[in-house]
Order: sequence, then C-alpha cells, then structure tokens
Amino acid sequence: MPQQYERRGDGDRYGYNRQGTAGRQQERSRASGGTGGGQPPGYREQDTPRTEEARQVWRDIGKILDQEADPQGTLLIESAEKMGRHLKKSEVSTAQIRNVFHQVKNYSFEKDRVYGLNMLRARLAYVAGRHKKVGDLQLVLDEGLKKIGDDKTKFKRFQDFFEAIVAFHKKYGGSE
Repeated sequence: MPQQYERRGDGDRYGYNRQGTAGRQQERSRASGGTGGGQPPGYREQDTPRTEEARQVWRDIGKILDQEADPQGTLLIESAEKMGRHLKKSEVSTAQIRNVFHQVKNYSFEKDRVYGLNMLRARLAYVAGRHKKVGDLQLVLDEGLKKIGDDKTKFKRFQDFFEAIVAFHKKYGGSE
C-alpha cells in the first residue's frame, strides 16, 4: 500500500504545489487574462538584459552588425563602450570575458559556418550559467550571433564589437 501524504492546503506534504514555479506563473497569467503583461507567447523576463544600457545595446545589435547601417562604426564603438562600462559596474572579471572572447576570435567562419555559431551560443550560455554577472553580455552576444546568419561581414563586425567590449571593460578598470 502506498504511503499517504499529509496535505497542507493545496500543496504536497512539504507545502509545495506539485506544478512548481512554472505552473504558478501560468496560473497567475491566466488569472490576469493573458500571457502575462501583453508579452508574446514563450516570452520570459530573463530573455532581456537587466539594465537599460544593456537593453539598448541588445535592441541595436542588428544595426551594430550591419555595415550599411553603421558604415563608420560609430554605433559599434558607442555600444561597446556602454557594455564595457556596464560589465565593469557588474564586477565581471576580464578572465570571464576573455574565456568566450578567445573562442570567438579563433572561430573559422569558412569552416564552421552556422553550426559553429550555434555552438558559440551554447558556450556563451554555459559561461552565463556559471557566472551570473555575465548574463547581460551573454544575451547581447547571443542576439548578435542569431543576426549573423551566413554573412561573413556581419561576423567580422561581431568579432570587432566583442574586441571593443573587452578593450572598454579594461579601460574602465575591469579586474583580472
């Protein structure tokens, strides 16, 4: 005969709802009459950077990578400076950034193409999972990797953008 659980309210024997966090969020969403604040289906708050300056760079990443939209690289440099300053404020170490930067810099676009870009996205997610402070950088770079597609020029600009972020992070006193 299976063990009977003591019920506390509507939860299990530990007082937790068996649906878990996701179930409670869905219940709240249904109670408010939508998908949760008018966001598209599948939207999660952690899909956008936490700070306004990182969100601005995240929104502009398509223009940053487009040589026609930013031929002088002005937006690229301004955005890299914002991210470098933000990462310094977030106390992200240079080693945490350089770990991923090294992989991006040594990436062979001709050899790996889109598959390799997706693997870079996975490596970024891994680093962000280990070091929560890197989360905003991961979201910005992930969005950039999605926008590259099969365009070698955009990838070169992505590399330059990332290199500039590392440089500005160091300029603003990023630690080792």
